[in-house]
Amino acid sequence: MLAISSAPSNEQYLIFRLRESLYAVPALAVREIHALPALTPLGETAPWMAGVVNLRGSVVPAMNLALRLGHAREKFSRDDSLVVLQWESEIIALIVDEVRDVLAIPSAQIEAPPQFGQLERRQENLENALVSGIAKIPPEVVTVLNLAALLQAPPDFPGGQFAGQSATETAYAADFEAKDKAIFGERARRLMPPIEAQIGGEMFPMALIKLGGETFGIALNGVREFCNVRHAAAVPCCPPHIVGQMNLRGDIVTLLDIGPLLQMPPRRETSGCKVVIVQHEDAPVGLVVDDVLDVLYLHAQDLVEADSPDKACGGKYFSGGARQGEQMLCVLDTSRILTEGDLAVDEAI
Repeated sequence: MLAISSAPSNEQYLIFRLRESLYAVPALAVREIHALPALTPLGETAPWMAGVVNLRGSVVPAMNLALRLGHAREKFSRDDSLVVLQWESEIIALIVDEVRDVLAIPSAQIEAPPQFGQLERRQENLENALVSGIAKIPPEVVTVLNLAALLQAPPDFPGGQFAGQSATETAYAADFEAKDKAIFGERARRLMPPIEAQIGGEMFPMALIKLGGETFGIALNGVREFCNVRHAAAVPCCPPHIVGQMNLRGDIVTLLDIGPLLQMPPRRETSGCKVVIVQHEDAPVGLVVDDVLDVLYLHAQDLVEADSPDKACGGKYFSGGARQGEQMLCVLDTSRILTEGDLAVDEAI
């Protein structure tokens, strides 16, 4: 477990593991994080470019960071993660082994990387190095990456020299375990927009969540992201529906148990749970759920208003229902839950 002191001037970093070492990138550059999906290989690229992913209609290149840093090629694992970054005008995804945490690292704990070679080349090395610093975070050492250099071709990179090397079917197939290809493919499918949306049909995106043994829907237009509960800290002197707080890339997110609003018993444990991050007024709020099952794109005729003759989803905290085959899925109204569910915290306590 990494542990450091915090200070107002500290910069936030996303910490991740790659080949038994820890690395860091500025948290503000991180757009989103996903489980590694299948990738589409491309020719005419550097060998460390693993391919591209269709991210809700945007084509995002994915870098095999291990190869970029000089490691030998290894097969991807179903446990690997895809960290999507935006640096200036560039958007790219890094393939890493495991996302660990978001930490504030004081500048005093970051040293310049060691330089080797001739003295007159040291300044050039500093400007082009993939590593911008080494952070000492007892008991660990974390390598801070230089995103500006990472997203550029090396100074001696001759265009076309690596054409086709990273994208041959043989090389690409060797990166994935055959038994896991179906899993990678399903992840890629979930990141894509549906065919109807691509051709202009009116579709409504909705996430399926599991809560208290039941399945509900949440409209994605009110959701910022989904994530795992990580290192939730208890908040003293708060009502029982506030189950803690967590640091999400520098934002302090209050975690709420909405089960009692739906006549479910209070949640006693958050380990292994998922969080639905929604924006409430000026701050992100996390709704703790058992699991996030899928994302669906529904036609307008599949949606049922709460005040319709079908009262199956007419509760106070439901916006209506959605038909799934012969079943009716109740859709949670996150705005009403946060404004009318008596979930406010008395700051004076």
